[in-house]
Amino acid sequence: NFAITNAANGTTIVIKNIQLEEGPVATPFRTNTNNPQAELAACQRYFFNATSSDLNSGVGYATTAVYFSMKYPVEMRATPAYVGNGGSASISDNYASNYTAAAANVQGDIQLDNRSIRLGLGGFTGLTVSRPYVGLPLSNSGSWRMAVSAEL
Repeated sequence: NFAITNAANGTTIVIKNIQLEEGPVATPFRTNTNNPQAELAACQRYFFNATSSDLNSGVGYATTAVYFSMKYPVEMRATPAYVGNGGSASISDNYASNYTAAAANVQGDIQLDNRSIRLGLGGFTGLTVSRPYVGLPLSNSGSWRMAVSAEL
């Protein structure tokens, strides 16, 4: 059992160097690399959570939607499953305008493999068909997130 008592509001509790074991015998704690970036890359082979700023190349296919292609930060261990999305998103046409969808949604077919995903993101208005678009960082674009999972 694990309990935290008398923790004041706003208190931050950091738990690290945890290793789950099957059975009653604990093995020595270790990481595969002792390198945080390599550990993150190893985790991203199984799961990746993207924001609109990861949508770095897209083309308008309707006045309300854009097809985006996105490479994962590392090659996933297998073709992942699309987990879902939601939230508001902003995109830019790199000319003069930004566009915001209060409830951005995936439209059409989702094409994915272990290196990239292609999806239609809709909910916008006033887009130009065949014009290139890019996603804006979360600080500008709200809460949109999309995830893929290649769990065992």
